[in-house]
Amino acid sequence: YEMLRSLVGSEMCIRDRIAVAAIGGTLASGYVESGNVLQNISEKALGISIMSGNTKAGDGRTSISVEAVPGASNTLNYQIKNDRTNGYELYARVDLYYGWSSDALADDQTRNSYVNLNLNNRAYPYVDSYKKQTKVGDWIVAYCDQEQMTLYYTKPLAQGEEAKFLDSVSFSTEMGNRYAGAQYLLDVEVTAVQANNSDEAIAAEWGVYPRFDSNGTITSVSETR
Repeated sequence: YEMLRSLVGSEMCIRDRIAVAAIGGTLASGYVESGNVLQNISEKALGISIMSGNTKAGDGRTSISVEAVPGASNTLNYQIKNDRTNGYELYARVDLYYGWSSDALADDQTRNSYVNLNLNNRAYPYVDSYKKQTKVGDWIVAYCDQEQMTLYYTKPLAQGEEAKFLDSVSFSTEMGNRYAGAQYLLDVEVTAVQANNSDEAIAAEWGVYPRFDSNGTITSVSETR
C-alpha cells in the first residue's frame, strides 16, 4: 500500500482507488518465497527505465497527466529500455494505474466506455483474470480493468533494447462537456528480472509462473503452477 501511495503523490482520488484495487483485486497475489533461487546472480545489474520518445521519463516509475478532449487522441509514445551498461538480458513487467483526477468523474468508472489506452493503433482490451489473458503486440495483457493493468513483455530485452507499451490515450466523442478539460492520470511502474534462471526469478519476484517457447519467448503467465 505504501508503495502505491508513493506512485501517485498528492492525487487523493486515484491514490485511494489504486490502494483498494491493489489490496482487494486479483492482482494482489502473494509473492513466492525466493529461497536460494537467485544465488546465481553475478555482479552484473538490472537496469530498466521508462522512456518518453528519446527522453528518460523515470527510473522504473513515472506519472502522466492527460487533458481530456472529447473525440481527441493524445500521443504519448512511452516505452521501456534496458539501459544498464554490461547488464543482464531481462524480462519486464509493466503495471499501470489510472483514473480521473476529479472525485465526481472517478465515481463513474467510465474508462471502459470513454477512454482507451492504445498500442499499435489497438486499444488494450479488458481482461478480468489471468486465465483470460491475451496479447497486444509483444505484450501479454494479464489483467486490465477500469483502474489498473498488468503487462508482461514476452521477449528478453538485451542491453540497449526498447519496447513500446503505450502509443496514445484516446477519448470518446460521447464523453460530453462534463469531461472537457478534466485530467486523466496514469501512474506507471516497470520491474525486471534477469533472463538467466528466469523461471525461478519471475516466480520469486512477481509471484507468477511463466511458460516459454524454444526461443525463450514467454507464451503465458499463470498465478499457479
